[in-house]
Amino acid sequence: MSYVDGYVIAVPTANKQKFIDHARTADAMFVEFGATRIVEAWEDDVKDGKLTDFRRAVQATPDESIVFSWVEWPDKRTRDAAMARMMAPDFDDPRMDPQRNPMPFDGKRLIFGGGERYSQTPPRDIAAFVRPFMAQVFPQIADAGIDYGWGGAVAVTMNRLPHIGRRGNVFFAHGFSGHGALVTTLAGELIAEAMAGTAERFDVLANLPSRPFPGGKWLRQPLATLGLLYYALKDRLG
Repeated sequence: MSYVDGYVIAVPTANKQKFIDHARTADAMFVEFGATRIVEAWEDDVKDGKLTDFRRAVQATPDESIVFSWVEWPDKRTRDAAMARMMAPDFDDPRMDPQRNPMPFDGKRLIFGGGERYSQTPPRDIAAFVRPFMAQVFPQIADAGIDYGWGGAVAVTMNRLPHIGRRGNVFFAHGFSGHGALVTTLAGELIAEAMAGTAERFDVLANLPSRPFPGGKWLRQPLATLGLLYYALKDRLG
């Protein structure tokens, strides 16, 4: 089961090339340690929201740009092994040395996503739950304060693909299986296209098979949880 670490960062616009150079240096190390793909997305059309938005989420100033990044791993075991290696006391790679490869942004204003829990209730202290994962990736800010921590239930489908479709004039999209930060934007765009009369791309995802979980009303949830735990254990044991 693949694993994704995601980040939203405010970077001084004047430091764009410094950020690119820093990312190229650090990202190469993540790939060496097993990451399958790394995306660093510099803002292009980030609008101000009415209630909240990317800029307010990281308290971006007018001279800063938003970067949305994520690291994809083949499984959590590979990811945890890489983080443990980077956090080892004898680890001395100049690519992670803040003196030789300083971060060209304020790491204390960061949205960090990572960690999972296979139960019906979220952790009582989400910030404390996330902090060890954050410290593994950004040891320079291991002791930084966490202003907000949030989590929630994740809708998971049998094949881990989103369930997208329509019933008459009602369009729907759910079951993003932990990849919603990336796929919901695409789903919203495709639904908007379909509502405007161009459904070609929407139909591609809408035609993906969607199978119900077995077990009926009483056993569906326990069986789904057991299945998730089984694959989480495989990730950890290899």
